[in-house]
Amino acid sequence: MVAQVSSTMQQAQRATPGKGYDGVVKVSSPRGYGTGALLYDGLHILTARHVVDGQENSAAIKVTFETAAGQVDIPVVAAIGSPTWRADTLQEDYVVLELAQLLAVQGEAAG
Repeated sequence: MVAQVSSTMQQAQRATPGKGYDGVVKVSSPRGYGTGALLYDGLHILTARHVVDGQENSAAIKVTFETAAGQVDIPVVAAIGSPTWRADTLQEDYVVLELAQLLAVQGEAAG
């Protein structure tokens, strides 16, 4: 997963495996894509709601992990966001995504 902090791609800005940012993921939906963070339990992702707005509880949301073995896509089974979300002001712009399964890398569960 590439996490950018500016408009240019620089190696120092990449969240590659083994660099301490292994919990950074790509969150994709028909609306676009953004980044998310794997939470402690290994089954939930915290991301911005505007990335998936209108797609909650949809099979259209996908989470991509970049591992040493390559990219792994895991579907989302539920999305829980604030009931007072406001798209016009981005107030309470967060959502927690529940993954269909734990990430398995080389036969082991990772979290």
